[in-house]
Amino acid sequence: MYGRILFVRAINIKEILLMYDTDKPEVVKINNCPAHNFFGLYKYRQYLNERWNFNYAKNIDLAPKDFQNQDVNCKFWDKIRVPAHIQMEGYDKPHYTNRAYPWDGVEEIVPPQVPKMFNPVASYVKYFTLDEHLKGKPCFLSFQGVESAFYVWLNGEFIGYSEDSFTASDFDVTPFLKDGENKLAVQVLKFSTGSWLEDQDFFRFSGIFRDVFLYAMPEDVFVWDYFLRADIDSSLTKATLVLDCDVVDYTQCNEGEYEIVLSLKDNYGNYILQKAQKFELNATKNYKVKFETAIEYMNLWSSENPYLYNVEISLTRDEQSIMNITDKFGFRKVEIDNGIIKINGQRIVFNGTNRHEFNATHGRCISEDDMIYDIIQMKLHNINAVRTSHYPNQPRFYELCDEFGLYVIDEVNLETHGTWKYEGNNADAIPKGLPQWTNAVMERVTSMFKRDKNFTSIIIWSLGNESYGGENFKIMGDYLRAEDNTRLIHYEGFFHDREFEYVSDIESQMYTSPKNLVKYLEGHKDKPVILCEYAHAMGNSCGNLNEYVELTRKYPHYQGGFIWDWVDQAIWTTNEYGEKVLGYGGDFEDKPNDGNFSGNGLLFADRTLSPKIQEVKYCYQYVDFTFDGTESITIKNNYLFTDLNKFEAEIEILEEGKIIFANILEIFGKPQKIATFDLNFDIPFNKDKEYILNISLKLKEDTNWTKHGYEIAFAQHIIQKGNFRRLPASKMCNELSLHMGLMNIGVRGENFSIMFSRIMGSLISYELDGMEYIKDFPVPSFWRASTDNDRGNLMQQRCYPWIYAGEWARYTKMDAEKVGDTVQVYIDFNLLLPTPTTCRITYIIHKEGTITIKMTYKGIKGLPEMPAFGVRMGMPKNFEQITFYGKGPEENYIDRNLGSKIGIYKTTVSENLTKYLVPQECGNRTEVRWIKVETSNGRGILFEKIDDTLEVNVGNYVPQQLEIVKHQYELPRPFSTFVTINKMQMGVGGDDSWGQHTHDEYKIDSSKDLELQFNFKPF
Repeated sequence: MYGRILFVRAINIKEILLMYDTDKPEVVKINNCPAHNFFGLYKYRQYLNERWNFNYAKNIDLAPKDFQNQDVNCKFWDKIRVPAHIQMEGYDKPHYTNRAYPWDGVEEIVPPQVPKMFNPVASYVKYFTLDEHLKGKPCFLSFQGVESAFYVWLNGEFIGYSEDSFTASDFDVTPFLKDGENKLAVQVLKFSTGSWLEDQDFFRFSGIFRDVFLYAMPEDVFVWDYFLRADIDSSLTKATLVLDCDVVDYTQCNEGEYEIVLSLKDNYGNYILQKAQKFELNATKNYKVKFETAIEYMNLWSSENPYLYNVEISLTRDEQSIMNITDKFGFRKVEIDNGIIKINGQRIVFNGTNRHEFNATHGRCISEDDMIYDIIQMKLHNINAVRTSHYPNQPRFYELCDEFGLYVIDEVNLETHGTWKYEGNNADAIPKGLPQWTNAVMERVTSMFKRDKNFTSIIIWSLGNESYGGENFKIMGDYLRAEDNTRLIHYEGFFHDREFEYVSDIESQMYTSPKNLVKYLEGHKDKPVILCEYAHAMGNSCGNLNEYVELTRKYPHYQGGFIWDWVDQAIWTTNEYGEKVLGYGGDFEDKPNDGNFSGNGLLFADRTLSPKIQEVKYCYQYVDFTFDGTESITIKNNYLFTDLNKFEAEIEILEEGKIIFANILEIFGKPQKIATFDLNFDIPFNKDKEYILNISLKLKEDTNWTKHGYEIAFAQHIIQKGNFRRLPASKMCNELSLHMGLMNIGVRGENFSIMFSRIMGSLISYELDGMEYIKDFPVPSFWRASTDNDRGNLMQQRCYPWIYAGEWARYTKMDAEKVGDTVQVYIDFNLLLPTPTTCRITYIIHKEGTITIKMTYKGIKGLPEMPAFGVRMGMPKNFEQITFYGKGPEENYIDRNLGSKIGIYKTTVSENLTKYLVPQECGNRTEVRWIKVETSNGRGILFEKIDDTLEVNVGNYVPQQLEIVKHQYELPRPFSTFVTINKMQMGVGGDDSWGQHTHDEYKIDSSKDLELQFNFKPF
């Protein structure tokens, strides 16, 4: 099967360069060892990371020609880190593009041609001495990841060539190592024929970006590869364990009897299996050992309970161990039953995310700490699945997914998005069924499968991403299906080209709206359906995620999806002011580029959590709560294998945000069952106050991803709504005085004075105890800073009449009168819109100094939706402290607030500017009862709801300032604190970022009359 493992020499470097010049996609490897699995054998390992000698050239013609020769001294060259992208080390530049190939418009080439004028070449040299414990053994050189193609020489001898940036390339170097100093030379091309197959939505880098090491086999006879799998029966208590081993006789001089011994130990170190099989080596070089054994009553692996057994595979001769391999293995049964994907007999719902390997400092050269942090955050936020978009990740990531418990879709390094169209003729798309690309795609799928086949967490193989369709995908699928019957096969591209759709076990789609998804689900029930990409998280997004999650409950064959994506792709750089900032496409003089389209993570590029993720955690939580008033609570356990007794339920009663009662409720309930529990509390309620019941489900015990007491799910129930309009009694205050001037209207109270300008048409001053509270007068506000989703669906163009409709409103009339104990000031406006209409702001001033502000709008047909409806005013900048009673703690919107809790929260104006890559709408809070904005010495303004709750945003910038800049650092120095009190702001949306609108139910219908009321009280 494997053919030759020993080194095979190419003729000379000219032949290699000729091969490069011919642009042949069929040639993807020269002299590579056959792909094999990643396992923890290599105690005989020598890492060659750290500093290498380095030369950079713009293209192959300018690159050094004979540097690999023994007599050429490269020690005076520059030094570069390995592993690393050369673009992150000061050579070339990062280049972000989504669909367009980076040479598009630079050189006119077609597949499989390779750029000639600009194709950076990185030449590396490493001088090393072989470690003693590797000497005298079969020795191999492994490159875990090189982008995109490279040639290797050792001590002047050509070793080999390889493409495929994201799987390992191993070479047999045994005959060419020597005592003393060795010279390893590597030449890396940024672009190769393989680059046509690597058109992923990411920064384009090059270089040796994963580990490089030598490893030796302990003896001349060794296990090169193995595949351990379990065929579990329908009872889930019995299995047939199958082991395939590829044994190599390196020298073909070791005939005789050998034995493979397979052992499994449980977590307590007890042997649950020991199985041995003898075999005879003869003159053949490679020998396949296969045996099966029965096992019963094993613990099953799942994301909820990632139980792994310790595996030992020993190769022995004459009862002496000559090779011992240790690994981990989990038993799990993945199948499709009546159109439903099941894990261990239970229907699975993928609460998933896509994940690029990315770090803001090192690009795709990520650390184990990055991986562990990502996985822990996924577990903390109820994410149970990850798709390795769109290439195999570092092997360590899969080991960690095995250990922590994540379901993985492992994806072939294949995307050709820039060669095909969504509509029309796709004759130019690759690879389709083109035979010249078959070897390349097969090498990629084979390398992925061989390397990753023993990772338990991988339950689905994916044939790539956005590469249209064609027979080559059938060939790949047939290969995987023949090699592995324990996993499913996935490919979304068949949505666009249905000819070979049967190859995919799953109907996979991208960014289908909930409405269109329902249409599909109603008409197609023969296959499980997932959205391999959905809920596009670009900028301020992830609205209406709950609508997708609800469909998983209604339609059994819809089994969830994978959010796009996990972490923003942005790179630390230095701006023109010498400041360290996060840069995106175009910030590195990279052209063509796709700007900030890489900023679509649930985490920001520095790996801090974005506000979006609190909604993800709630929507993905595994339990549903139903309240029966204050009598009982019903809990539906949506876990597949976890009893509710793993958690304790913390009950709280809040009186206007303050805890007045707390209790621990002991709960229990089998997976997929419903249980009801009595709440057992008796508290007298004040009829004027608001009371909220909280339930929080918390872990009883520590896990490997968090400590006990961590909240895994919650729900809130409003027991009684409050009356928040509680003004002091009038008898406590003196009479108000009204002063009707020619240019101004003044109102005075006991310790305050208020002024309205007849010229400006607004409230312009509120002084309390000699201190001014208003800096920028209140104006009607109908706009919000456009989000990335807004820009993608052309909201700015569609809704442009509202941009300055408030600021430029034509004041037509101001009047004032005494009404009882109040003074009422009326200000009328004509709104300068294509279809004119009016609005009025009424200020009702109460004796103790509170102002009730009421804005009414006369609806009119023929106008686009209104982005927001409210009032904005500016206060001095030192009003920095914010306390509010509403939904929090993070920003939230009407289509993204289920994961927010009603409570009392504190923050600051500065913290309310969310650090999206491109400034946009941020900082909003919904269902606000009251909010205080104050100085550090306790002076401030209280804004309070009257009937309906409010939406409030406090920031240092008006929407137009946020919209005009492209980076956070371009915002001007703050000069005011702006408070926007809205009746409503439209939702942020999230189906995609290039056309889909905010859903209609989260829009503001400008044809209807609108009214906003709230109290305004300086203190």
